[in-house]
Amino acid sequence: MFSATRGKHQPVPMRPLAPSPGRDPWITTGHRCMDLSLLAVLFLAPLVLGGRHPHGRLVLMVAVLLGSIGVVVKVVAGGRLRLTVWTLAAMLFCLAIPLLQIVPVGPGWVEHAAPGIEKLFAEDVPLVSTSQLHNSFSLSILTTRRALPILVTYLCLLVIVVCRLESIKDIERVLLWLVATALTLASVALLQASWGNGLFLWLYDHPSRQPGTIPRGPFQNENHLSSLLASILPAVLYFLFRVPKAASPGGGPGVNREDRQSSDHQRSDHQHFRARRFRGLAAGDWQRLVAAIACVIVICTVFATPSRGGAVVIAFSALLWFALALWRWIGVRYLRDFSLQLWMRIGVGGCVGLLVVAAAALFTEVHRLSYWRAKIWSVDYAIWQDFPLLGIGVGNHRHVYRAYLDEYFPQTFSTGESSWLQLLVETGSVGVSLALLIVVATLVHTTQAFSNPTARWSPLLGCAVLAGLIASCAHAIGDFPWHIPACFVVVLVLAAIAIRLPVLVKVEQAGHSDSACSSPVRRPLFAGSLLLAIGLLAGNAWSIVQAVPQSQAAWAWDDYRRLVRDREAGEESADGSAEIALLQETLRYDPGHILARIKLTHRLTAELERQAFQMQDPKPLAEHVLSQAATLAAICPSESRSYLYAATASARLGGAVELQQRMLAQSQRLRMVDGRVALRMGLNAIMLQDQVQADRQFKIALEADPSCREHVVQTLAMLYSPEEILRRWNPTREPAALLFALVDTPAQSQESRQIVGRHYCNQLVVDASRAPSLEEQGHLLAAAFRIAQRIDDQDLMLDVVNRRIALRPRRVPLLLTRANLLLQLGEVVNARKDLETCRQISPRDEQVRQLAYLIDQAKVRRLR
Repeated sequence: MFSATRGKHQPVPMRPLAPSPGRDPWITTGHRCMDLSLLAVLFLAPLVLGGRHPHGRLVLMVAVLLGSIGVVVKVVAGGRLRLTVWTLAAMLFCLAIPLLQIVPVGPGWVEHAAPGIEKLFAEDVPLVSTSQLHNSFSLSILTTRRALPILVTYLCLLVIVVCRLESIKDIERVLLWLVATALTLASVALLQASWGNGLFLWLYDHPSRQPGTIPRGPFQNENHLSSLLASILPAVLYFLFRVPKAASPGGGPGVNREDRQSSDHQRSDHQHFRARRFRGLAAGDWQRLVAAIACVIVICTVFATPSRGGAVVIAFSALLWFALALWRWIGVRYLRDFSLQLWMRIGVGGCVGLLVVAAAALFTEVHRLSYWRAKIWSVDYAIWQDFPLLGIGVGNHRHVYRAYLDEYFPQTFSTGESSWLQLLVETGSVGVSLALLIVVATLVHTTQAFSNPTARWSPLLGCAVLAGLIASCAHAIGDFPWHIPACFVVVLVLAAIAIRLPVLVKVEQAGHSDSACSSPVRRPLFAGSLLLAIGLLAGNAWSIVQAVPQSQAAWAWDDYRRLVRDREAGEESADGSAEIALLQETLRYDPGHILARIKLTHRLTAELERQAFQMQDPKPLAEHVLSQAATLAAICPSESRSYLYAATASARLGGAVELQQRMLAQSQRLRMVDGRVALRMGLNAIMLQDQVQADRQFKIALEADPSCREHVVQTLAMLYSPEEILRRWNPTREPAALLFALVDTPAQSQESRQIVGRHYCNQLVVDASRAPSLEEQGHLLAAAFRIAQRIDDQDLMLDVVNRRIALRPRRVPLLLTRANLLLQLGEVVNARKDLETCRQISPRDEQVRQLAYLIDQAKVRRLR
């Protein structure tokens, strides 16, 4: 019988350790499967663009499948799932939200809970049935269904990690794997930034991104790498500063109890403790060395990037770990009569409160940091107001946000630039409330590990878990790291550790492992555990089946994007048949690939418009375009381009103008700023003799969308004279420049050139007066002077030069230019004033001497 000492002279009998069922070969096999699965998830999936690429998601699902098999093997061998009722309920609710979004619930419920549907879709929406739009909460059921496989994979991974953790040693081993992951990814990022070849991991040619000289590793964005490293940094600090178990002489499980049976051997016991302390540190030196190296490399990697958010979050993560450790030390040292668990919850609550205040300040002042991030956040808030309950459906942000964006931006916001806002938009108040509840419950649950003030090793471990989770939640406010599987996997692992940590701390303090104190599994519990394990395995297998076509389609899609990139870079262009073939191959593997279908329909529509200038029958191609547009609208009703393509095909088939206008109006309702739609609507309005509507649509096409502005200007120049264009729409600088380029030819009259040139020059002057910097003002005024020279307007040239001299009054070339203009206008006296100023500034300048000669000649001519 073993014994342990409590205090100095009070031996307390200890019960014998029960034989661990972990020695069962089947349970050991299950554990090995789960370990290999987690290792593959942590080290392999992030290498494929952070797991964001379809190949990366497939690697993640296949890796999780091995762990799911291990869970089933463990349950069959008599092990437990170790899932609490609250954990199961949270998992079920997470799975229920996207299911509720795609299940038909009836138009009454949807219209009442999502009033934005009436705003985005008219009652007589073309190409889409009204029942399809008003029967489910998701605006694209297919898009939401495509998000289910990765969600099921995440749930399986959470169960795998929870089932695998049976001791503090297991937690430390998993944290050590996280440290190794951070060290590996940070090292790869530094090596690739210094000795890269323009390809990700030196072998993958991304169609639109390059790693460059910024440490990104396998991530497309350095912010996501910084988020992952910041979540793991507290674990690095834990291994760097932890006190080994054997250092505690108070009866921890790492000390041999046979050496402490009697109080007469206290001195030998202390010598034994010192020896064990030395051996423990020697055995753990390699972990501390790895942690030290990882700490240095991680910090160097983050601060080598230009990511402001990454630098802030990495500093916040480290400071938070030290603050929690210091807070706990204060509680143990000076507040012995106070509840340590309550003390830690107060500290964690204070950290979260400060984080909420900082988040509120960020949302208030974000326009000073990033104009477009502030713009998209205001758009997300407006979407949530129209879809407050269950949101627009998981994965639909990129197809819906343009309906609320009143400015043109060339890039697509596939996310809300904030993981919390992404949840708010796509899952509504229900999804965000569930996420907040899970985060708060996890943080509160983790603080239970601090309830024992005598534990010397668990506090730093709990601080590492808490700090990592809070740092990830903080970064998710201003960025979208949870959209990246590699970053979210780390959050899931930390959450699983937080779930198991309080139980394992109590079990370890009692002197046995969690599996050693397990009671026999009852039949109902065994049946439920087995059913859940098999269900997770089946769900994981279903996820892989769903992901395989998407991964196959990714090969052809990447080839298409590379081909387009190379053509735009200046390679010899062909007729586009290669691009269409790659798009068709992508859709053959994955018919629900929305982007490929959009590109295919766009290319077919462009070919249809080219045939308008050829003697060909447009009917076959127009019908094909109309079919593709209808398919696209059925897959994703909120994608605006499908209605534009359908209207174009209908025009070639001789459809009614009113029907075309309905389609175009729906397209404009879903994308407020689209020059192609506005131009076509304006042309149709002219056919319908509605000049007011035509003027309004042409104004949108001319000013709002720069992507097609040149085509719009050319079209308007064929319908109206330059003077009429200026009178009707008063174009700003960019369209005025295009219009001036059209009239600045010998074929145009001198009067048109003069009128458009003056307008363009005046627009440049107006923009210069609004420019924020002197350099930009000078650049715009210099361009205005060149236009005035081009149209040979001396009065306008003099006005522009006066404005330039007002910015830089002692610049000799400008003074000489104004003096020459004054001479040409006959103002010799004013020209001589500029000459005297130039003589004071640069008396030996040859141009100044030439100007003096010209002024003298002009004076002589006047006297004659």
